[in-house]
Amino acid sequence: MCDAISTKTPQKRQVDKRVQQCISVNVCKEHAGSNVLLSISSRNLEIKSRETNEIIARHDMPRISFASGGDGETLDYVAYVAKDITEWRACYVIECGNEMAQSLISAMGHAFELRYKEYYGNET
Repeated sequence: MCDAISTKTPQKRQVDKRVQQCISVNVCKEHAGSNVLLSISSRNLEIKSRETNEIIARHDMPRISFASGGDGETLDYVAYVAKDITEWRACYVIECGNEMAQSLISAMGHAFELRYKEYYGNET
């Protein structure tokens, strides 16, 4: 994704066929550069446009399968993989200003933990 929006020097790399089957290699940049509000709870993660108040994405926590912060060159980025209601899986990338990426990853981790406790809390 960073290669596609030119925030990082493009690198030629092979994408494993198993990855291509799970996540599209086509990049949708419809909301690239949008200023957004994030709402994270133990139920879902919602991305909403600040300008239009439109919900850009909303994912139930059980549909989020992976989340990660950036690497040394992309510390201000967070990415997560989620399925929508049609079972389409995509990788969402969020640029976090003011060194907020680690806080976002921590909030997502806390939400996952709360969800786990809510779901399995009565069984343990």
